[in-house]
Amino acid sequence: MSETKTTNELIEPIHKKSKFPIQRSLSPPVLLDDFGDIGLTSVIEIDDEYLIQTKAFIKDSKNKIHQIVMGNDTYNIWLEYSKTQNFSIFKKWNNFLITKFTDRTKRPVIIINADEFQLKDYSFNENQIKLFYLYLINKLDQYVNQEYIIVYIDSNDSLPLQLFKSLYRLFPEKYHNNLYYILLLMPETVKLKFTTSLLPLETISKIKLIKDIYDLYEDIPVGVIQIPQWALLSYTSIPHPIFGISLKEANKSNNRGRSGIPLVIEFGIQYFSANVDAFTTEGIFRMSGNKERVDQYIEAFNHCRITSFPLNEDPHIVTSVMKTYLQSLPEPLLTANIGQEVVKIFSSVPNNTTTSQLKELILQIPNENRQLLLALVNLAHLISTQQQFNKMDRVNMGTIFGPYIFWKEYSMKSISEVKCVNALFTYLITNISDFIDVMLD
Repeated sequence: MSETKTTNELIEPIHKKSKFPIQRSLSPPVLLDDFGDIGLTSVIEIDDEYLIQTKAFIKDSKNKIHQIVMGNDTYNIWLEYSKTQNFSIFKKWNNFLITKFTDRTKRPVIIINADEFQLKDYSFNENQIKLFYLYLINKLDQYVNQEYIIVYIDSNDSLPLQLFKSLYRLFPEKYHNNLYYILLLMPETVKLKFTTSLLPLETISKIKLIKDIYDLYEDIPVGVIQIPQWALLSYTSIPHPIFGISLKEANKSNNRGRSGIPLVIEFGIQYFSANVDAFTTEGIFRMSGNKERVDQYIEAFNHCRITSFPLNEDPHIVTSVMKTYLQSLPEPLLTANIGQEVVKIFSSVPNNTTTSQLKELILQIPNENRQLLLALVNLAHLISTQQQFNKMDRVNMGTIFGPYIFWKEYSMKSISEVKCVNALFTYLITNISDFIDVMLD
């Protein structure tokens, strides 16, 4: 096994640093107010070449366009025209504008990552500025017909406020009215100078500057956005533990993902789903991973510093983190009464266990417990299908997971009871298709 990495190396992905001023990354066909001789004003300077390009686009037509561009009829004409354009030159900027995610209430999330806007050896001419605007409306229109969120990421201290204002004015009313809020993820050194002359008050009130990643996750599920390393290092000093808290508390915490199961288990399942070779690892879930590395992950999870398990991670480390999480739960998945009923059923001789009997018991445990139980049973089932490689059949998986779903203080009696719970887990693996409906009820 390779040398253990430091905690900071867990953070993924490492962002690409842009060497060029970000004002060029937000360069639509801007419509500017009359500034007289002073030209564009902003918290940053704009070079002469860019100023010439911008003025060329609106030359001799500024007033006329400004009167009609906000109208829906004109916008729809532009939108239809955008569908005939070839936007292949913007393919290398796919990570600059991401629109495939939603927040916790299914609002579209538009991610603008300025660090991914590659401008090296490239400059806009007049037609390309126009094409960029058409590219924006072509990509964004379907997401702004309802409430939506913008997440703006920029490590270069260079938000071009004047261009931001001009771009914002260019779009029709629905872009303005349906904007729920803008989340800014920028270094602490940034000095924002929003004024009523730059942006309307109603827009300023929608801007949130993130100073703790945990606050970002109030509406954005963990794992949706790949947080840059500089942000994870800067804005995760305050702990928000998920190890050692109850499932009810975990479901109320911002530090959770997109499913109804705990973040650690969700990320573990995602790891196996994207890395099918891990299923064939011999002794999976039975063998332990490097303790120091496992402790680093626990620290990362408790400080919102992780957005996924890297696919090249050792499967034994991933499963050890998952088992440590289950062991940290203050209460077992099976409540005391249900656990005792399970013991009675599986300790009887002969064992006349029926699926309907177990379904009735499972329905009595809390919903969040059932969801987690189903996730674990399903994962164990998939692992057991590869037993010829991993040497972990259903009985072995039942022996591994049984102690995590029901436990009592140690005694000789408790040892025999654990065997009954192990038998329950094995039974669930074998008959998983019969229990999916009740666990999701």
